[in-house]
Amino acid sequence: MITKCFNPKCQAAFDYREGRLVRSSMMLSNSQSAENYPVIEHFWLCASCTAVYVLELDSEMNMGIKPRNPELPERTFVHSVAAA
Repeated sequence: MITKCFNPKCQAAFDYREGRLVRSSMMLSNSQSAENYPVIEHFWLCASCTAVYVLELDSEMNMGIKPRNPELPERTFVHSVAAA
């Protein structure tokens, strides 16, 4: 359950009426059987952080944030979707 902004430097409490809510889904395989199962997660950036950052899923299935301005190189990956 989402309780606060996905930005680790922000402590804004979750409010679905503001900011940006993103749903991520992927299929993972079960190591004990041949079955695949869906993993669905939700990520939220508050309105203030949405003005500065966007959510980004990298090639290793880590969800992070990156600045909207491409001149700012800082990226913060704070959650591994595949490990969830």
